[in-house]
Amino acid sequence: MIAGVIGARLAYVVRFPAVYAADPLSALSLNPVTLSVTEGVVIGLLAMAAYGAWHALPLRPTLDAFAPALAVMAAALALANLASGDAFGAPARLPWSIYLWDDYRHPTQAYALIAAVLTLGRWWFSRRALAPGVAFLLTLALLASAVVFVEAFRGVSLLVSGWRVAQPVGLAILALCFLLSPRWCRR
Repeated sequence: MIAGVIGARLAYVVRFPAVYAADPLSALSLNPVTLSVTEGVVIGLLAMAAYGAWHALPLRPTLDAFAPALAVMAAALALANLASGDAFGAPARLPWSIYLWDDYRHPTQAYALIAAVLTLGRWWFSRRALAPGVAFLLTLALLASAVVFVEAFRGVSLLVSGWRVAQPVGLAILALCFLLSPRWCRR
């Protein structure tokens, strides 16, 4: 996680060098807005892979141990979006709509939060032993399904051929989980 945060800050500095040219020490500020999230996630995942390879950690049990953190991060992201108003929903007049940005909207942040909490709840209520790696695949599949569902109600996100950009990504992750699950389910 530390590598991811440091990588996200360095990527932001590289992306916007003019901002830091006058005051290079401002790159050390604790401002979370100045993080390149995508690059930070990639760098964090690469650091995790390097750490796992260095210590010869078995892949599937390690992924299983990481799976609850995915659900917690998804819940934290949904809460952050709800608090900031980001990732808001399309206009809708429903009994559970929220008033945001001068209109009643689908509470897509709440939908994402519910999906993340239900995914995390699978850990608490599922006592059945699963083959190594299957818990990770299940968590990933549930979160990817949530992305495909919730994106259909988003107010602003990039549309390509009638699809929100995150939906094909979620479907691809879901397909990968289904392709890997038969092999990983064998004990």
